[in-house]
Amino acid sequence: MGERIGDYEIIAELGVGSTARVYSARGKVGVVALKVFESLKYTSNAAALRRVFEHELRTIRSLDHPHIVKVLDAGVSEDVPFIAMELMDQGSLEGRIARRDFMDLGDTLAMVEPLARALDHAHDQKVLHRDVKPSNVLFDGEGRPVLTDFGVAKWIQPMEGATVTGAVEPGTSDFMAPEVLNEAPPSRASDIYSLAMTTYFALSGELPSRGKTVFARCRDRVQGKLIPLSEQNPAVPRPLSDVVMRGLAVEPLQRFDTATKFAHALSLAESEPEPSSPTVVTGTAADSSDDSGNAFNYWRFVIVPIAVALLGALGVWLGSRGG
Repeated sequence: MGERIGDYEIIAELGVGSTARVYSARGKVGVVALKVFESLKYTSNAAALRRVFEHELRTIRSLDHPHIVKVLDAGVSEDVPFIAMELMDQGSLEGRIARRDFMDLGDTLAMVEPLARALDHAHDQKVLHRDVKPSNVLFDGEGRPVLTDFGVAKWIQPMEGATVTGAVEPGTSDFMAPEVLNEAPPSRASDIYSLAMTTYFALSGELPSRGKTVFARCRDRVQGKLIPLSEQNPAVPRPLSDVVMRGLAVEPLQRFDTATKFAHALSLAESEPEPSSPTVVTGTAADSSDDSGNAFNYWRFVIVPIAVALLGALGVWLGSRGG
């Protein structure tokens, strides 16, 4: 492209966000992913944009994990803020799902476990990601999955001067926890919900709702009306499907305490035998079984007295004829 941002020469555009564009670029630290924000000179709210830039930079620099994207350089060049990060050149989980329709079980479990550890590391550092989704999972040449885009991340203990509003938190609605949709504050549990939703989508290529609109799909999540994963993809074992659906529980306390526990439960469920089909008991069979005592009493207290009365009446009638 020939354009330069500071010491970096733009090679190609990789993606576009609400406040920034991401390019591959070549510079003093090699080839990087360069996140370039809007120019502070030409935006109507330069102060707010600078806060967004500084917040993301501070957040990522507070994290040090092999499965969280690393910052290599940052600065402001001619009023344009930028962050240079390690380049993940093998695309996103979203792209892989689009090419295959869905991921196979082994690849998905191998991906979820390190992402879960990365998410727990962020939580241990008091950082909530708030936007875990397939497009924010990137891969390098060795297949290493990395969690990226902490642009809407939030500190569990807000910085001094931060305010909390009642508005729905930023993020991607199709991967957002129901309590956040209901304007509750985000939490570790809401990040774990988003990881479970990402896992569901990876294994099925579908969301757990047949709603045609975002509103309908959000309503189904809030009401807990979700399609079990094993129905979307019958190749997924039911024990593993149950683990994913627990991660998508409406009530945060019904989910897993940590993302790592979710990943561990998935691994255990993979090796569990498929449960046998439950015995179907029809209404008739259930009635005859459950009411066996009532049937005995029916014969004892109804049929037998009637039979005795009839025999007595027959005896009287025969006696009268004999007389």
